[in-house]
Amino acid sequence: MALRIGTSGWAYDDWQGTVYPPSLAQSERLRWYATQFPTVEVDSTYYRDPAPSVVQGWVERTRGSPGFELSVKAPQTLTHEALVNAEPTVCAQLTEAWTALVARPLAQARRLGAVLLQLSPAVIHGPEALARLDAALSALAPLDVAVEFRNRSWHDEAGTALRPDALALLGEHCSAAVIVDGPSFPDIIAEQSSVRHAYVRFHGRNREDWFRRGASTTERYDYLYDDEELEPWATRLAELARSKDVVRTYFNNHVEGKAFQNARTMERMLADVGAPLERAVSPQRRLF
Repeated sequence: MALRIGTSGWAYDDWQGTVYPPSLAQSERLRWYATQFPTVEVDSTYYRDPAPSVVQGWVERTRGSPGFELSVKAPQTLTHEALVNAEPTVCAQLTEAWTALVARPLAQARRLGAVLLQLSPAVIHGPEALARLDAALSALAPLDVAVEFRNRSWHDEAGTALRPDALALLGEHCSAAVIVDGPSFPDIIAEQSSVRHAYVRFHGRNREDWFRRGASTTERYDYLYDDEELEPWATRLAELARSKDVVRTYFNNHVEGKAFQNARTMERMLADVGAPLERAVSPQRRLF
């Protein structure tokens, strides 16, 4: 049992001087971050494939933090294109190529957390979508994989659980259904007794800007959770950890370091309830 708390991303310029020391070089941000938390979610892999030297750089910069891991987001060419309308064989081929470039080198260096498939809202539940997802998950085996469903067609009529065939597919591949706290997502904790890991994402609750036409990404994710909002989650995460080998939790409300602050608060709350929290241990550890 292990609870690992971190943030979605680390390369934010508006963290300089608020999270990072003012004089810290940009190239040293990940090394410093790895002294603060045991895990991070890599968002940049969604937008572009990193060069092998970049992936190796992540490994090198975190070498001084034993046990540190990076969870990587699968590319949009897979989650927002191929999984929408491509043939399953194409989904498998694309996944295999990306895995060889990004995920497997990290796994071989013992730096891989999980692979995140954040599905497009255009991925609609049905036999064809299930076949595509099956192909992608098969290509990712035996890595830890988490799938974030962003279309409500994947939920039952009551909107309180995933459809049985979706749960069954995830179970076959030992893949987790992402648990989400956010303006447009029901916080469903799927019953996945056969899956030994869990994946949780906090997007903030900035509902007004989230749905406002023309709102920027910064405006949507500019939110600071207060203690009353996080306390129930600390209890839920502690309970979830009792049945899992690892629970990875990431705060995505990154604007001006709010994710860092909330991640630190969650660590404190989990420690207070006696949860099996795994921390980064370092003399540079920063407290809020």
